[in-house]
Amino acid sequence: MSVLLYIDPGSGSMFFQLLIAGIAGAAFTLKNQIKLLAFWIKSKFSKDKTEE
Repeated sequence: MSVLLYIDPGSGSMFFQLLIAGIAGAAFTLKNQIKLLAFWIKSKFSKDKTEE
């Protein structure tokens, strides 16, 4: 039994666009989460004693 796989150009380009958008979205989210974590760490360990 042979199975032939065919993806037409419209479906292929849609899949490629979804892949690129997913990678870009994940990179953007990761970058923002790292900045948020760095800000939180800096605020916890800062030498500023104004919150006594």
